Amino acid sequence: MVAPSVGDVVSAIASVRAAESATVSFGEGAEGVTVAFGDGADAVEILAAGLIIGVSRGHHTAVAVNGDDWMVLVGDPGATGEVELNLGGQPAGHPRRRLVSEEDATAVALEFAVTGGLDFSRGAWESPG
Repeated sequence: MVAPSVGDVVSAIASVRAAESATVSFGEGAEGVTVAFGDGADAVEILAAGLIIGVSRGHHTAVAVNGDDWMVLVGDPGATGEVELNLGGQPAGHPRRRLVSEEDATAVALEFAVTGGLDFSRGAWESPG
């Protein structure tokens, strides 16, 4: 299996731009970085380690997964309140601070696709707990 190209990553995220609920999951395994699509409910089943880009109602989120450890990318640390998103198969409140632009979601996905990992010292990542 060949790792996704820059074009593959950009196209994958752009293809779910208008989805009510979708995920683009990037997993690192024995065969390199792979890409899988889901409806939001199956994202956790796809990955033991990797990156999940969630899309709902025009909003993007980025979640890094490593076993039981999760990190969420923060788009605007000063944002307050919640927005209802359909991620994980059901509508729920999601902190506005954890919404990221499509460009930021794509940049993180490209980093993961190229390197097989993420540099948490760049950007604002936080534990979801």
